Amino acid sequence: MSSGPPDAVPRPPAAVLFDLDGTLLDSLGGTADALVETLAAHGHDVSRRAVLEALGHSLPEVIATLCGLSPQEAATLADDYRALYYGRYYDRVEPLPGAEPLLAALGAAGVPLALVTSRRERYARLVLAHHRWVARFAVVVGQDTAAAPKPDPAPVACALSGLGVEAESAALVGDTCEDMAAAAAAGVGTIVGLTHIRREGELRAAGATHTAPGLPAVGALLRVPPAAPRGAA
Repeated sequence: MSSGPPDAVPRPPAAVLFDLDGTLLDSLGGTADALVETLAAHGHDVSRRAVLEALGHSLPEVIATLCGLSPQEAATLADDYRALYYGRYYDRVEPLPGAEPLLAALGAAGVPLALVTSRRERYARLVLAHHRWVARFAVVVGQDTAAAPKPDPAPVACALSGLGVEAESAALVGDTCEDMAAAAAAGVGTIVGLTHIRREGELRAAGATHTAPGLPAVGALLRVPPAAPRGAA
């Protein structure tokens, strides 16, 4: 077993579930900019900060909350946002520091991975293909894959079922309170909240069992050794 920090888990998890935006990808700024632009085109003056604070729920829910719209009106604006975002923004997004090494280490250790995101599944798969991460994830669960989006436990339960692992033996890594709440309600044993956006207290109150300042600290926390450099004997 690899060494780790004092609060490291006793043993590596049987599987790891990841959120996407703000967890693996530095995408929140582009998301906010595209949404502000979309809402402004429909006469809604919403600040970038307000958008960033609202992210974590499904896109129609975020729009409905920010603009006081009906679900049907919010769904229409969500479609306009997607057309703008995937036409101009999504391929500019870079992985967050530590994402590539962590995914490589988990892959080298034979730990199966699932993606549990608030994006629609087909858009999540588009992003994975762009970053050449398709082979990394055995299961992809979008906000339209399960019966309800996060913070409902359904997406997490769906991912666990697809991986064939028990919740208690799995880990989830995310950056929002919705990620933490969904994992806790699904019974996930190790729930890691990233504190580069949300405060540690908020994440723990929502269900996090551990916190980390960023992805570079997560491998040691989960007792997963770094992958050998490419070309190493």
